[in-house]
Formats: sequence, C-alpha cells, structure tokens
Amino acid sequence: MNIGELLRSMMGEIQPKDGKTLELKVGQILRGVVLQMLSEQNALVNIGGVTVQAKLEAPMQPREAALLQVQPESVGGTVVLKPLNSVGTAIAEQSLSDLLKEFALPDTSANRETLQQLHREGVPINRENVAAFSRAMASVPEGVSAEDWQNAAILAIKKSLPLTKATLEPLNAVVNGKPMNEALSSLRNELEQYMAATPEAELPAVVRQAGKALAELARLAGSAVAAEGREAEAGRAAAQPSAPA
Repeated sequence: MNIGELLRSMMGEIQPKDGKTLELKVGQILRGVVLQMLSEQNALVNIGGVTVQAKLEAPMQPREAALLQVQPESVGGTVVLKPLNSVGTAIAEQSLSDLLKEFALPDTSANRETLQQLHREGVPINRENVAAFSRAMASVPEGVSAEDWQNAAILAIKKSLPLTKATLEPLNAVVNGKPMNEALSSLRNELEQYMAATPEAELPAVVRQAGKALAELARLAGSAVAAEGREAEAGRAAAQPSAPA
C-alpha cells in the first residue's frame, strides 16, 4: 500500500468507480440504491449520486433502495454496508441528526436516544415508530420505572401492537411480574377494545392473530391456575389428621 492509499484508509475514504472520493465513517447512515449485483454479496451501489462498489451484509435486489449503515469491517478501501434495520453497529452522531431531519422530528437528546434504542433492539427505523415510541416514553405512569415502560413499548412495537397507555399498562404487567392469567386477561380485553374500535379493513393481520393468541394464552393460564388451586387444596386435605372413628 502506498502512502496515498494509507492516508485514504486512515481518513475513511472510499474510491468509487467514477473517480470521485466519498468519505465514509463507521456507523454512518446512507441512502443507497443497488445498481447491479456483481456477486452474491458484492454490488455497485449509488450513494448520493456516486457509484460505489460495496459488500452487502444482507441480500438486496437491483434497483432496491434502502437506508444502509457503514460497518466496522470497512477497511482497506472496501466498504461494507448493512441495512439500517439490522441489529449491530451504533448509529453515528451525524447520521442521527440526518435521520431526525428526514423524519421531520426535533433533534433532541431524547429522540436521538430513541433512535439508538430502537436500532439496538432491531426495531424498524421509520418516522411512525420513532414518533410513537417517543410519545409512549413521555407518558410513563406514576409508580412505573422508565426502564420497565420502555421494555413494554419495545415489545409492543415488535408485535405491531398500538403504543397506547391502554395497551402498554397490561403489557408492562405481563413483562414485569403481575400474575400471568390476570395480565393476559387484561391485555386481551384491551386488544379486543382496540379491534372493536378499528375498521376491519384497517386492522393488520398480526393484530388479529395476536388477539387469537392472547385468548388462547389467557385460557391456558386460567386452567393452570385452577389446576394449581386444586392441587394445593388436595395437599391441605391430605395433611389434615383423620377424624377419630
């Protein structure tokens, strides 16, 4: 490697196919379009009007556009890209500002942390998810820790459930210790209310499936509690001394 290549490697520069220089940093988010697949993983990608030969860490199709993240393996003049929604490298600070601007959301420390948290958890990064998560975290109920509420919100968003207080309160109870049969029954009731208030055509299939799954889980949990009660009663009866003849 000559001194010029060494300097470019240290600066994080990639030499694209058209001769222009594109400076990339690990964790940076870029909007790219696949122009041509050269092999199973190598492709020509258009980034901001510049064509770059890159290694893709997830399958993509020609003409497919996506937000891509520069990976730590990008060394020696080879750029490695992975779709943003894949769990992995933290998002670079400048890219956090760019994403919030693209989503038309305020560039605040809370929104930045929301982006990083959703990314760490593998939640799709889009305006709707970020805005809903931010609203949920701004309304943590009294007596509930922010961490517990956040875990419930992440679980809800992964399951395509609405991030409303009515959904998150019973879900938080499930995640953080309320008796399973009570929590499931409460969550099922809240979900049924949401489904009843939403036109059938607007309900995602996953929500309808979740309703059926919760109904079955609540039934099984209730049966298990009843069985435990019968066993406990039988144990107490067996432990009592027999009455004299």
